[in-house]
This record gives sequence, C-alpha cells and structure tokens, in this order.
Amino acid sequence: MNSQKLPLTQTILIALFLFGANSLAKAQIESTSSTVTFDLSKINAKKMAKIQWLSPTQKDQQQVVQQTLFLVSARIKSFSGLQRVKIHINNSIRTQVLEVSKHLRKEQGSDIFYVFSAETQLDKGTNSLKIEAINHAGSVFSDRIAVTCNPPQMVRVPNTSLNVTKNVDSPKHYQPSDVDENLPKTYLNNPNAIAVVIGNTNYKKAKNVDYAIHDAQSIKQYLEKVMGFKPGNIFYLEDATKGEFELYFGIKGNPKGKLYNAVKPGKSDVFVFYSGHGAPSIKNKHPYFVPVECDPQYIELGGYSANVFYQNLAKIKARSIAVVLDACFSGSTIYENISLIDIKPKGVSDLKNGVVLSSSSGNEVSCWYNDKQHGMFTYFFLKAIHNQNGDLNQDGQLTFKEIYQYISNNSEGIPYFARRIHGVEQHPTIKGKNTSQVLVKYD
Repeated sequence: MNSQKLPLTQTILIALFLFGANSLAKAQIESTSSTVTFDLSKINAKKMAKIQWLSPTQKDQQQVVQQTLFLVSARIKSFSGLQRVKIHINNSIRTQVLEVSKHLRKEQGSDIFYVFSAETQLDKGTNSLKIEAINHAGSVFSDRIAVTCNPPQMVRVPNTSLNVTKNVDSPKHYQPSDVDENLPKTYLNNPNAIAVVIGNTNYKKAKNVDYAIHDAQSIKQYLEKVMGFKPGNIFYLEDATKGEFELYFGIKGNPKGKLYNAVKPGKSDVFVFYSGHGAPSIKNKHPYFVPVECDPQYIELGGYSANVFYQNLAKIKARSIAVVLDACFSGSTIYENISLIDIKPKGVSDLKNGVVLSSSSGNEVSCWYNDKQHGMFTYFFLKAIHNQNGDLNQDGQLTFKEIYQYISNNSEGIPYFARRIHGVEQHPTIKGKNTSQVLVKYD
C-alpha cells in the first residue's frame, strides 16, 4: 500500500487541498490519536473530476442555434490540475487547447475549478459535442452534449464583386417617409469605398426593434444614390447573427474579417451602420452588439463586443472610417428592473482617422419615430443630408460635425422630439479625431 503517516492536522489540510471540503469524506483515512494513515492508492482520480457545461447548456439541447461559429464553455473540476482540453464534434477533434493557462480561469472555493472557453465550428444539423480533459495525473475524463445547428439559408445577390449576402426571408415593406423619397442629387463617385450596413429587427430572446431593417434599407439607398458607393461594395445584412458579426469584423486578436480584406489600404473610405439592440454586461460593464439569436442574460457569450469591434476597426488601414450607430447600450431596452448603466466603449480613440456618431449617450435610451417608421436618430441623420439644412456653413459640403450639430439641436433636433413624443432624454454623441470628415458634396 502506498501510504504515509503524518500528523492529523497536516493530513487534513492536505486532503482539503487535494479533494475539497465536500470530497474529504471520500478519502480512506485511518486515524490514531495523533497521526493518520492516508491511502492514496484508493483514490480514483476520474471520480474526483467533473465537467459542468456552461455553453451549450442542457436546455440548449432542445433548441436550435443559427451560428456555426460557436463558443463552447465549461467549468471543469480537477484536483490534480489540467494538462490539456480537447473539443470533439461528431467524433472529430475540432479544437485542442495545449496552453491551458491561456484558456482557463482558475476558481478556488471548497473545491478547485477551471473555467474553460474556446470557439469551435459546428456542423449543420445535429452536433455531438464532447469535452475531453486530461489532468496532470494522466487521467482522461469527458462529457457529451448535443446541440442542433440550423444556419439560415442564404442567397447570393448577383453581379456584386463582394458577394453580398442576405436572408431569404422577404423583408417587411415599410411606408416611405419624407427622407426616403426625392433624394438629393450628387455626382459623387467613390469606387473604393466599402460599407457594412446592418439592421436587426427580429430578435428571438429580446423585444423586436421594429424599424431597424427600414433604417438599414434607407441607409443603403443613400450610400448608393447620394454618397457614391458602388452597390457591390456594400455588405448588407438583415437580422445578423454573432457568426456574421465575427465574419465581417473579425474576432478578438484577429481583425481579418470580410471588411478588413475588402479595404484597399490608404484608398478605401469605410462606413459602418448598425440599427438594433445594444446591451451592457451587468458583470463587466462592457458594451455589446446584440445579435438576433443572443440571450441577453448571457451577453458575454452570445453578444459581439463593442470593444473588440473598435479595436479591430483601428487595425484596418483605410483612408477614413465612419461609424453610425442607432442603438443604445444602457440596458434599458434589454433588461428589466435595473438602473441605466453608463457605458463607455474602449478603442474609439484608437481610430486615428475615424469618427463615431451615436444615437444617444451611454446612460440614455434611443427612441423610435413611429410616424416616420424609422429610428429617431436615423430619421434625423438622413434628414440632415436630405434637405441640405445640415450644411450649416452653406459651403456645399456636409461634414459629420455639421450633422451632429444639426441633429443635436435642442429646439429642432432629436433632444426636442424625444422629450415631446416619448418624454425621455436622448442626446446624440460624436467621438473621434476626424469629425471634419466630409460625407456628402452637393451639386
């Protein structure tokens, strides 16, 4: 027998460290008045290990996910540490984590746990997921779970150089407002400009954003007919999933999504528009875009980090970058029974040649303009371009700073109409080092 006699108090401390308070009774201990014999050969390392699924959960086995790029997360209990973790999907190894320290967070309480997270690619249809862990004792333990992946069917829009994709479902038809008709004429031609336009209306686990798709449709029309963008250079998405956010904007540490690859360094102007839900993490206070399949209660896992978004944009070598957001990140439209959270995204200052125009400040809501069937911010943004009144110095050029001043007017702009129609405060914000960037040149 591999046994060792130690003082009683020292042996109990060793047992607590190895097995945790809840598991101490499982050890074989023979005690005298002052010493105990601790038999390590009777300890089964596998029985002391446990895998608890965090994503997907057991509940997710009854649901269908749309994104193929999926975050697998689990809490792993192992008294002898972890050496390696593997993710199997349908009996094929998809992800193998060799540097455990970079992917796991150690939690200590009565027992020792490791929180493990890694992205992996799902197959279409039923996926048998298996986490296999190897501890430092060489023992292998695993657990399985199943999840169904049913990505939306996509169609290719013909005659576009960037293979723009959109959902097959027919978009809702909206009543055009005054800013959707009789668009101003310009002769702008910006053949190298690239845009990403997203409208998220139909949410599965949050309230719908009724006019977001209409906002996106109108922005796309202005890009083509007023701002000189080629139709084939506009990535247009309705009801974007997390996988699509990552596909176009990249992931943490890897900015090389479709937008990055489409840009001609030093020649392309980049324009990004988003209308839909934003939300803060209650835990880390970071802002996230909310994909249509995301459960806001798990925003850290299912959302797309706004911090990563700005960090990745800053790595694109574009001539200029403009971001226009009709979304609030205070949490008021997502969570119930919480106070508004003042969110300040990181990375905006890194956009050396960029400007960010947002619909509201960090602790406010973003309203709808029901009579116009638009987000209030999007309506006034388009109105500033449409009636040319946004060109405050009448030089025939409309800058982002002028648009901001026009839509922020306390008597005629968003703050006034938000108070009058909805009884709330809404003040657009502008950030970045390129607020004088020209968006439109009139004839």
